[in-house]
Amino acid sequence: MTTQAEFTDLAVDPAIQLKKTRTRSITAGVAGNFIEFYEWTIYAYMAPIFASQMFPSTDKAVSLFLAFSTFALSYVARPLGAILFGAYSDRIGRRNAMAVAILTMGLCSLIVASTPNYASIGIAAPLILIASRLLQGISAGGEAGSATAYLVEFATPGRRALFGSLQQVSTGLSTLSGLGTAALLTRLLSHDDLENWGWRIPFFFSVVLSLVGLYLRMKGEESPVFQALTREGAKVKFSFSALAAAWRPMLLVTALALLPTIAFLSWQIFLPTYISATTGLPRSEALNISILSVLVFVVCVIPSAMLSDRFGRRPMMMIFAVASIVWAIPTYVGIPMYGTNYLFIIAIAVVGNVIVATMSGSIVACMAEQFDTAVRATGNGLSYAIAIVISGASFPPIVTGLMTNKHYLAISIYVMSIAMIGLIAAWMMPETRDKPLGKSNTVQSA
Repeated sequence: MTTQAEFTDLAVDPAIQLKKTRTRSITAGVAGNFIEFYEWTIYAYMAPIFASQMFPSTDKAVSLFLAFSTFALSYVARPLGAILFGAYSDRIGRRNAMAVAILTMGLCSLIVASTPNYASIGIAAPLILIASRLLQGISAGGEAGSATAYLVEFATPGRRALFGSLQQVSTGLSTLSGLGTAALLTRLLSHDDLENWGWRIPFFFSVVLSLVGLYLRMKGEESPVFQALTREGAKVKFSFSALAAAWRPMLLVTALALLPTIAFLSWQIFLPTYISATTGLPRSEALNISILSVLVFVVCVIPSAMLSDRFGRRPMMMIFAVASIVWAIPTYVGIPMYGTNYLFIIAIAVVGNVIVATMSGSIVACMAEQFDTAVRATGNGLSYAIAIVISGASFPPIVTGLMTNKHYLAISIYVMSIAMIGLIAAWMMPETRDKPLGKSNTVQSA
């Protein structure tokens, strides 16, 4: 049996922890995550544009509902990706799993970019789009667990939240890039050109980014914590029985992760559509407001992570949950009521993204630290994927339907209910700020 002391010596081996190696590998992990989520977010921002092309209807609200339901469908496939890629990551390594994930994402982007519209190939158009979103969901589900494990396992002592938060920074930057791309295309192209072919441009660009990300990830090194378990005769004994033994952390992480998904969708992804649809504000202006607020988010994530490394994961996550409860009504009831007040809309978006940043500084480290190394990618990824199926897959169709029927208070109550679950989960979750990552009951000497 590999002792804790022996593991610690292995984990801090200077040959593995060289600054240059760590920097290169962290860059690969962060850059790959950026590229993955650029494609993920660009679909949401382009959906109102191509909805009538791929899901034609006499009622534009129906087309938009179908487009966002297809977006939600990709969430349903994430648990399968978490299992497939997670098991591969926990047995073979984080780096290779992330490389396959980003290659799959590039393929999905190519499918979306090149699929003819409904007028050309009929029902095959939405069916192909649905298939690509399912495949994209599998890829994203595999990315989440492997990438979070990779970044946290590369962290220097006392800075795991800071290192893990880089994933959230890259997610924010990808959202910002998606917003910027959508705003630029809206400004440069006519409505007809944007609807007919312009919406495809970001997806072709995503294919190129995926190839760049694949190159970066293949240049990175395997995480030092994972290497410590596999060299010198040690075997990583991943099994589904070991995963099942981690049922309690999986349950808590699943409950905790329900709210981050809702918050991310509320104040970043869905917000431009909600502002435009409920206030009549031009979409270009709604996108500009979101760009400003997401930029604030990116700036606030690192300070939030530093607070988490100093004071712990639980306090930050509980503050996030309470703030989400408080801000739900001003967001979903306030925007339709005071939509003519430009400063009010900006305040809603900016404060909402500060709230999301409060969570983002802690969430990656918090979830990854709940699991032993031998099941970290699978346990973390699967828990997060299940949470996304429950909250992420339900959010777009539910909110779109309620918004169409002007049930704004019901949307707020929905968000507040999820936030209460997150608050309870954060309160029940053990503090893991100082937990050694190398501790594992599933590692045996050869």
